[in-house]
Amino acid sequence: MLGYHCGLRLGEVFGLCWDDIDFEAGTLTVNQQIQEINKHWTFTQPKYESYRTMRIDSTLLSVLQEAQAIQNQSQVDYGDFYTHLYKNETGAITSVETSNPVFPVNIRENGAFIQPRVTQHLCSVAHKELGMPDFDFHSLRYTHATMLIEAGISPTVVQERLGHKNIQTTLDIYADVTDHMRDVAGDVIDEIYSK
Repeated sequence: MLGYHCGLRLGEVFGLCWDDIDFEAGTLTVNQQIQEINKHWTFTQPKYESYRTMRIDSTLLSVLQEAQAIQNQSQVDYGDFYTHLYKNETGAITSVETSNPVFPVNIRENGAFIQPRVTQHLCSVAHKELGMPDFDFHSLRYTHATMLIEAGISPTVVQERLGHKNIQTTLDIYADVTDHMRDVAGDVIDEIYSK
């Protein structure tokens, strides 16, 4: 849902922690991403240093609130067997206690970290079994961008939301015009010239 509703990159989804969500303001902040470095999942700065805060819709906000409540209950249910996560001196995620506890949004029921590769595998299975050879996690990001574009959102707002380094990347998505956008353009042209 984070890819589809926010256009987050896979590394940003798995780097997202609960303190990046402001439930009261209804916002999500991308402060970091997760990358595999020297065989360790490590917090790094977002791609292109694309730090950003965005509003999130009420559906996603509800899902996140429910997920946080489930995690809190799991911690109680598992007790001493719950896995607490930390960030070590290199930024790697570890279950070895340090002075830097982290609380990722995406974890297993017992608190263990979920690798981004799990989602990549699920996407691979989906595209093979559903006959969608072009589908991968990035498709959710692209769909989010397309939906914003079709809704008439400014390219600069889409660029900011997706964390694109430059506007040309965003405009390249616009170049991939959908049938809906063609129909809307036709209606607008009709309206302009029928006056």
